[in-house]
Amino acid sequence: MQRTSFKIALTNSRGLATVIFFSGLEQPMVIAPALIDESMLTKQLFYFLSRHECVAWLTFEQSELKRVEQGGSAERRIEQIVDNYLFALSRKYPEFRLTSKVHERPFRRDMADDLHFGFDAPITECLALDILNDDSIIQCELEGGDGVLQGGFDDFLPLREILDGVQATYEEAIRKALSTKVRVTTVGHEVLGTGTHTLPIATVSERPLAFSEMEMFETVRGSKPGPEPGRYFVSRGSSYGFWVPKIVIEQTSQYDPQLLAYYFCALRDPSPLVQFKNYYNVLEFFFEAAGGRAGLVGRMFEGDCLRAIVSEVVRPSDLADLVAAQEEAWRQRASNDVRTSSGVVIEGLGSVNSWSVAAFSDRIYALRNACVHSKSTRKGRVEARIVPSLPEEEAMALEVPLMREIAARCIELHGRLAVAG
Repeated sequence: MQRTSFKIALTNSRGLATVIFFSGLEQPMVIAPALIDESMLTKQLFYFLSRHECVAWLTFEQSELKRVEQGGSAERRIEQIVDNYLFALSRKYPEFRLTSKVHERPFRRDMADDLHFGFDAPITECLALDILNDDSIIQCELEGGDGVLQGGFDDFLPLREILDGVQATYEEAIRKALSTKVRVTTVGHEVLGTGTHTLPIATVSERPLAFSEMEMFETVRGSKPGPEPGRYFVSRGSSYGFWVPKIVIEQTSQYDPQLLAYYFCALRDPSPLVQFKNYYNVLEFFFEAAGGRAGLVGRMFEGDCLRAIVSEVVRPSDLADLVAAQEEAWRQRASNDVRTSSGVVIEGLGSVNSWSVAAFSDRIYALRNACVHSKSTRKGRVEARIVPSLPEEEAMALEVPLMREIAARCIELHGRLAVAG
């Protein structure tokens, strides 16, 4: 049966160097290192996975894709599947901050016409001639510096076949150069001392992958995790290939796409202020509902609503564990007063043993106001402000992991309530 694969760009995926298999929703997904753009003149000779980006693959049977399209926007549904899988990944592996919310679409456009393919994003247009299969092509000759040559290309892109030959020769020469050793005799050398030494001409800290090996990652799309625990063999079905780390994630729950949008905006952005505010937006989404459940009808003040939702996801019994999971630097910062950019101080919580969920929530609210409001004064009084690009913003990075955890708990709570409702 014919299958269609969708290639989804990701942010914060550089150096992942891991294949991640997702299942549980209507379609499985795979994340793997990949060649982001089809290159021709800009093709690299070698690649290092520690410096390379990853993409996500979703593969549909044609009948399945038709059902998705009939249910509405296929693009929107694909985005929802990807986001729910990535949320599950972020919960299990907080060090991963992958999102599908990219500002730039890196993949090449389709060919300009039936006779050309675009490469190098897409500065280079390459002639495409299917000499072996197109009966309308009677003869093909090359005119160049070596005169007129008969065709016979196996590749429908003649330039690619020529360049592949050049690159293969170059790759062989480079590998030979890397295996070279230098024998040097020294007397009183600062590092080597005295004697004869055999030294490698160069060393690499990780295995370089050739272009053909990077292309092999495309075989991962639509594949199964395999039986090997913790690793996956990348190959084209032969014994030749290489091992990479593997992660398997199962996710059956689905969450509000708007909440995930706030969550991923925070994951994607490098600014601690932007991260903090977007995680707070997740909490804010629940204010009225949480306030109603807490009996705050008629007095829905923001600080009280924040207390209500924080109390639903942070119980007094697990407050100590939540605090203990944070960095020591954050615990010290939360215990002491925080001086903001305007000079106004946000009071600390004192001894960790005396903290309460209410005091904990009030501190979040005070930080939120300092991040959001930029008033010089309010009713004649100087307001607490945390200003971008000043040291106070850098210090806010300590606040982000906790806000991320609380926001994620709120998203999960909403999923449970939606199912229960």
